[in-house]
Amino acid sequence: MATSYTILIDGYNVILRHAPWATLPLREARQRLIAQLHHTRWPLSPERIIVVFDTREPDYATRPTGERVQICFASPSADAYIQEAIRTSASPERLIVISDDGEILRTAKSHGSLRHPVSWLMQQGLPAMQQSRKNSRSEELSDKPGQSSAQAKRITDELTKRWLGPSTP
Repeated sequence: MATSYTILIDGYNVILRHAPWATLPLREARQRLIAQLHHTRWPLSPERIIVVFDTREPDYATRPTGERVQICFASPSADAYIQEAIRTSASPERLIVISDDGEILRTAKSHGSLRHPVSWLMQQGLPAMQQSRKNSRSEELSDKPGQSSAQAKRITDELTKRWLGPSTP
């Protein structure tokens, strides 16, 4: 009998490392990631793919496009959710964790889970990601000051509004 695997994906970690998606509104970026996961050539056939996003308010408009893909909106953080899922798994050796977050990858390693960086996911056949992988890297290294911090600020501001509500003057 073949071993079944569950893939845990740090959703915003993937989106922020793919330049074309990092500049999109979060809902659209999430939808593109979810849609692209169905075109991925997985080396091991996953039973489930769980994509975890940070949020206090689920976005019900972001829907999986197939039976195997599940979306989880985690509060207070996707990192904490993924680490807890690894720690409490009855079979952590059958988890594949995809993230560039060092703490998540260390937790996966310490529990015997398979772990891969976001670049590995890109190499598995996300068509849109493969086409612009070189462009993403060159944009990261470009001399455009503040580009990545502006993107991070935009996302932080949007998440702060969602989590804490509109600020009062």
